[in-house]
Amino acid sequence: MSDGTIDLGHEEALLSASFSYAPMAERKSAPIFIGLDMHAIAECLPRLGPVLWLYREEKETAFPRARLTARGVLLLEHPALMALANCSAVQARSSVTPRGPREWIDFDANGKTVARMYFLPDTDCLAWDAMLQFVGATVESPRAPAWQAHRVFMRCAWARVQPSWLACVVRLPVLQLPCLQVLGLRAVDNVSALGRNLAFSIADDERARMIDVAG
Repeated sequence: MSDGTIDLGHEEALLSASFSYAPMAERKSAPIFIGLDMHAIAECLPRLGPVLWLYREEKETAFPRARLTARGVLLLEHPALMALANCSAVQARSSVTPRGPREWIDFDANGKTVARMYFLPDTDCLAWDAMLQFVGATVESPRAPAWQAHRVFMRCAWARVQPSWLACVVRLPVLQLPCLQVLGLRAVDNVSALGRNLAFSIADDERARMIDVAG
């Protein structure tokens, strides 16, 4: 739907499907992170419109994945959102690259970036700025200083042994229920040529494989 919400008529089927992926014995308890208001962040996501979502494919397949927030449960409906179950820090970043300026948000867990969301020309800039109220902003230089060369080398070496990024242009709808949010991930068909070209350019720079998502 264009207003960034999940069809309420689809609510019963969505919830029953979300809870049928794995037996109860395979499900892990939902962690709670007091210092991070993921509920507030999730409320911002539907208003963004199209974004480029980067994530690493998880070996674990047990579903559903959820996390407790101060205001209830956040249920993660799509496997590409699994990283948010253990996210403990969210940081907004920007950089001027040889291909132009970039803005993105890192979702970190255990000191590693587990998901990344990029601003596109099709993204609602006012909604993006509103979301930045919940995260800090850091401006990165396009080229690291010489004294940081070793750190950059180690970070790149670590990245090479990690699963590669998957990238997709999506929107992130939310279904609001009493004491429960259901965060979804949906494909976007009406992305502008400029937005799509930028998405492929970012994916190339991130060494990410562009994929299509159902829906």
